[in-house]
Amino acid sequence: MVPTDNLPAAWLDLNKDRVFRSFMENTPTMTWILDEKNCFRYMNSSYMKAFGLSEAAIGQSIYEFYPAAFCDSYVAGNQLVWASNSPAELTEKGVFADGSHVILQVYKFPLGVENGIRLVGGTALDITQIIHTREALIQSNERYLYAGKATSDAIWDWNVVEDKIYRGEGFKSVFGYQLEGGYYDDNLAHIHPSDRELVRSSLEEALTGKDDHWQLEYRYRCLDGSYRTVLNKAFILRSPAHQAVRMIGAMHDMTEQRSLEKMLVEEEIHKKTQIVSAIMEAQEKERRE
Repeated sequence: MVPTDNLPAAWLDLNKDRVFRSFMENTPTMTWILDEKNCFRYMNSSYMKAFGLSEAAIGQSIYEFYPAAFCDSYVAGNQLVWASNSPAELTEKGVFADGSHVILQVYKFPLGVENGIRLVGGTALDITQIIHTREALIQSNERYLYAGKATSDAIWDWNVVEDKIYRGEGFKSVFGYQLEGGYYDDNLAHIHPSDRELVRSSLEEALTGKDDHWQLEYRYRCLDGSYRTVLNKAFILRSPAHQAVRMIGAMHDMTEQRSLEKMLVEEEIHKKTQIVSAIMEAQEKERRE
């Protein structure tokens, strides 16, 4: 290995410049340099490929290539960097060479002055998919929240890995419990003692099995100490290795329905008893006559 102390300073500077340019041309991060006249001074390969530009664009204004509204936003960001003389992290919009509209996470920083003209450097990452995924997640959470408010069922979401359960607002209206933040850690504490082992074994069988659906009817204790009969239905989310990682379900209060069914059965039995009694009385009367 040749000691660097014995090499000419010009050679070292040339080698550093070569390494730097090689890095800039091979990094997937889009990188560029603009001057205060809004003209390109430098673009790496990733930037040119993304926006469909070539080195011929060097020295030309960004307004030659991008919509004016976008350019005005870029210029405002540059002015912010020069005014504060410090780096800035921004979110900007752009249009790639294929016509797709993208959202970019941009880092801009001052590069000093060259021949009396200020320069600003920038790097950008395409975060379009991240933003869209985040928006979709927000919408999904909103739908989940509104669904919980709209239904009389007690909606719940169990993180099986952390053994933590989130319960919706219906949990208060059905059972009377007010939970801080909607979270409640104990999954079996309020189940009727006679039903607790049945629920535990049923859940264990569902989590270790292959079916994605689970349901069971049992008794659940309310805040006032009374018990409600609930039909608990859930969907099981599994990992690629088919391990259960999450369950999302709803507890439907079946108490009134089961009470009504019991009354109808008892009434039917009572009617049958009356009919049998009437027949026996008629037969007995006939024998007496």
